[in-house]
Amino acid sequence: MRRIGRMLILIQVWSLAAFGAAGAAAESAGEPEADAAAPSASGMADVGLAVLDYLVAAQRADARVAHADAIARMHAEAAVLARFGLAPPEEAASLEGLKATAAAERDAAKAALEAARAQLAERLPAAALRTLSERSVPVPGPDAEPAADERDEGEGGADGSGEDGSGEDAASAGKPGATEAESPGGARGGVAVLAIAGEDGASDAGGAVARNAVPYPEPLLEGERAMRQACRRAGDAGLLLKAGVGSASALAEARSACLQAELAWIEAQEANLAPLLAGSPESGAKPVGWPELLAMARDRQPALYERWVRHLKADVACPSVSSPAGAGGSPAGAGGAEGAAEQPDGCAIGLPGFRLDNPQPALRVSGNVYLPLKPYAAALGFALEWHAAERRVTLAAGETRLSIRTGSADIEWDGGGAVGMSAAVLPANGQTCVPAEFFYKLFGLDLYWDDDVRAGWLLPAPA
Repeated sequence: MRRIGRMLILIQVWSLAAFGAAGAAAESAGEPEADAAAPSASGMADVGLAVLDYLVAAQRADARVAHADAIARMHAEAAVLARFGLAPPEEAASLEGLKATAAAERDAAKAALEAARAQLAERLPAAALRTLSERSVPVPGPDAEPAADERDEGEGGADGSGEDGSGEDAASAGKPGATEAESPGGARGGVAVLAIAGEDGASDAGGAVARNAVPYPEPLLEGERAMRQACRRAGDAGLLLKAGVGSASALAEARSACLQAELAWIEAQEANLAPLLAGSPESGAKPVGWPELLAMARDRQPALYERWVRHLKADVACPSVSSPAGAGGSPAGAGGAEGAAEQPDGCAIGLPGFRLDNPQPALRVSGNVYLPLKPYAAALGFALEWHAAERRVTLAAGETRLSIRTGSADIEWDGGGAVGMSAAVLPANGQTCVPAEFFYKLFGLDLYWDDDVRAGWLLPAPA
């Protein structure tokens, strides 16, 4: 009987294993398309997390630097007072130990910031190239609309290496229908989220990709309130010391509490925003892109938004002296009808964590935002080659090669196939300029611009 029982148990185990394998095979066979799309989504979500790591590391470094500087000043003042018998010598000695500790923590935070920057500089080009390789390249059919260069050939061109080319009418190069969109719901205090509709064309009335409302994390607001209260107490302790009724040790303790509250707020950013950027397959929550996250922070927590923008602007080329808004006029090489091309007053468009080589300000042409191709393509790992006879720029990275032509709205792959944009490539200021849509179509990077701070960035788009 025991033998029969063991045989029945073995038969049940084999049956369960067989049915489980068959079910897994059927499930994997039934959903090939969802699995194929996953790497691209996870790649851009990974870059979004790297941007968060970079901004968190930058804030930590700022907090550590400010604290170390404050303790160093306190130590110097206590040492002077002790020399004249106005303060006990042991007070300066205790502050000397705090000074050494704060300096060591400051140096460690700076090293962590550089490591986060290096990681972002590695992840962003890799994810962009992976996104490019996974994007489909449809071949236009016989009834497809003619390319932009066939409709409006124009004269001259510009290369991607900065050599001057003859100008082209910007009004004819820019075509209607490009998506320069205000953030959902219309204008919002000078902020424009320039999001390009996805492959399925699903977008809201403003042109930005329609998404479900995401609640803003309450712990971020609570963390900021706690930090402000702790730092206010540190300010009060400083006033008491100046009035002669406080002590340096009390001030040092209050400043340490202020630092810890600030670090706790920074850690709350990492803990609460990372799940939004990564998304949750279990709950069905899709990843939030950085353009949307910046707009949320600007509305709900301006202090946090100001910190992020300050660090993002540090890597962007900004004019030292502001010119009147709208004074850009028609830049050289993009002239045509008066007012057709405008150079917005502000910084060059940035890539988070990158210091671009000689970036030029963006252009607005016939409702489209244009960026000079060379600095951004180089940052993403592409080599550019200019073919003057064909007015064509070739971009190459590894085995990937594609090309664009001035006057054309098509991105062409070597070996056949093309992807169309809603506006054509144009020459300006001796550069080949592409619509911002170019970076979304190929790399999944959205353009975010804030008129109030006169700056914008190409940021990972939501999946």
